[in-house]
Amino acid sequence: MIAEARKRVEKLRKEIQYHRSNYHINDKSTISGGVLDSLMHELSKLETEYPELITPDSPTQRVGGEVLSQFEKITHQVPMISLNDVFDEEELYQWEHRNKGIISHNDNWQYFVELKLDGLAVSLTYKNLEFVQGLTRGNGREGENISHNIRTIQDIPLDLSITEDNIQQLKSHNADLAERFQSKWQGSCEVRGEVYMRDSQLQKLNRELKTNGQSEYANTRNLAAGSIRQLDSSIAASRGLSFFAWGLITDLGQQTQQEEYWILKTLGFPVVKENILVSNIQEVQAYYKQVYSLREGIDFAYDGMVVKVNDKNIQDQLGFTGKGPRFMIAYKFPAEEVTTQVVDIISQVGRSGKVTPVAIMKPVNVYGVIVTRATLHNQDEIARLDLKIGDTVIIRRAGDVIPEIVKVLPELRIGVETEYQYPENCPECDTPLMQQENQVNRYCPNTKCPARNIGYLSYAVSAEGFHIVGLSEKLLIRLQEAGLLQHINDIFTLTLDDIRITAGFGEKSAHNLFTSIQNAKHISFRRFIQALGIPMVGSQTALQLSRTFKSLDDLLITTIEELQNIPDIGDKVSQSIIEFFHNTHNIDIISRLIESGIHIEYETVKQGKWNNKIICITGTFTSISRKELQAIIEEQGGIVGSQISSKTDILIVGLDAGSKLAKAKKLGIAIITEKELQDNDII
Repeated sequence: MIAEARKRVEKLRKEIQYHRSNYHINDKSTISGGVLDSLMHELSKLETEYPELITPDSPTQRVGGEVLSQFEKITHQVPMISLNDVFDEEELYQWEHRNKGIISHNDNWQYFVELKLDGLAVSLTYKNLEFVQGLTRGNGREGENISHNIRTIQDIPLDLSITEDNIQQLKSHNADLAERFQSKWQGSCEVRGEVYMRDSQLQKLNRELKTNGQSEYANTRNLAAGSIRQLDSSIAASRGLSFFAWGLITDLGQQTQQEEYWILKTLGFPVVKENILVSNIQEVQAYYKQVYSLREGIDFAYDGMVVKVNDKNIQDQLGFTGKGPRFMIAYKFPAEEVTTQVVDIISQVGRSGKVTPVAIMKPVNVYGVIVTRATLHNQDEIARLDLKIGDTVIIRRAGDVIPEIVKVLPELRIGVETEYQYPENCPECDTPLMQQENQVNRYCPNTKCPARNIGYLSYAVSAEGFHIVGLSEKLLIRLQEAGLLQHINDIFTLTLDDIRITAGFGEKSAHNLFTSIQNAKHISFRRFIQALGIPMVGSQTALQLSRTFKSLDDLLITTIEELQNIPDIGDKVSQSIIEFFHNTHNIDIISRLIESGIHIEYETVKQGKWNNKIICITGTFTSISRKELQAIIEEQGGIVGSQISSKTDILIVGLDAGSKLAKAKKLGIAIITEKELQDNDII
């Protein structure tokens, strides 16, 4: 095991160093920050498990950047160190637990919580009230002299002055602090903070570039870092950079982190107003959730929080370990892209018989959700990714989007990875798989395949279909094995004893499930259509059909021409519907459902502001979930489409809108933002 760990550590170090060099030295991102954090986190955990593998040149032992040769190198009076990271509540609590083990006698565990800015850390030195020097963090020990560019940033004071009003402001926070400050203040200090670019400024610059036919900038962090490290100060001046102060190296009487914040503000430095003092670690976690949801309304990028023990005396007692301080930690937000390892690839049989390879992965938090599986779609997708079992992969998830593997990192292979073998026979019933000409997917043709049947039944009883609460896949399998369940209609003939005996339920649980089954006999036309499991017919197509046809009988005798005239239903979907209703087996099942007591409720369509409008949704929303937004659209008579086309009437956009937004603009489709929905009291 140690041999594999050693190989893994060596590969991780090489990969991290390559990307960090690009990020810190060349100011360009070859991978996302979340992916880099994931690789660093794994390396740190491996070195914790195998401390004999730690080396002085490991990325975990270094700050990050290097000093560029074209700048003057200057040694920091106090090193500018990096922070250790935590990524979830459990790791946050473990950090406090370790600190309490060092200082067990202390009961004052207050924390000063700051937004973790995504910019470039700098150090500013003032002597005799005047700015004299500005340095980048560099490698932590020495930085680059960028004083000429610092002078172009309007937020940074070049002259310090302490007025009576300043002192009164400080007294309003703490009278004792004001006295301590006045006794220490000699007109000189070292301040640290972050040079950054506001999102609105990036948008302004990109508009100008687009007008001039030039390439646009990708993100604020790289642009800010690249601007501040220009030899020509006019370039930095033209970029409209900003600054926030977060650290005071000079002793000016501060005894807590909060007092340091007050002094920085008194000296005239801009500080983040969202930074707050909290009483305990539980309040840290509560504030983490709050600031995570605030990001859309704040005009600068931040990727987490910095949590600092408030008491300076306790900070001194805790000291430092490895590359960073014990007394503060970076609590990162869930990333949209992270890395993990594929430990296996299994073949999963769906309700249509399609056999899909599924990656089984080491659990990983992607955008706030623990992910262990990701569909690989088919053999062609595995080949495109060049994926092997054991590979390190990048997983992406944004908003409500299903997690997907977007890239393999072959540089991290250590020689134990294996190829996936696509099965020739169904993994459930051993029937030879079929593959139609010019198609990449393989199917199990056995309509009695247990996996196909269970897949369909699970789908049919879900919330989108009959919504039978308590009828799990595990119980469906038991009922199937007991010979009580073959087709969907068999569910509605189950007796209370059938459920109690087969499931092993107690009286109350069995009665609850039996009641849920009886209640499910009353079902809307839309959910009944969806529960049938017609290939290529999802929630929105079912809604369209339920609005178009007045009854089930009308739907059963429809023609392909009628279907093709329905907005957002194409030729392939129309053909699939016709084929389904021309299958005598399917018609027999529908008849049996009606005979078992199913009552279809036909709803009158509400006339709303979006009546018969085809509306697409894209991006991430902060004030409402996509499901809730979809429900509002449908209540107003609208239909939510899956793809942008000439038939689309409106596109509603949230954060991180991608290709749909570009296509909608090209087609001249009306675009509505989340803020516009809020301003018009729609959400």
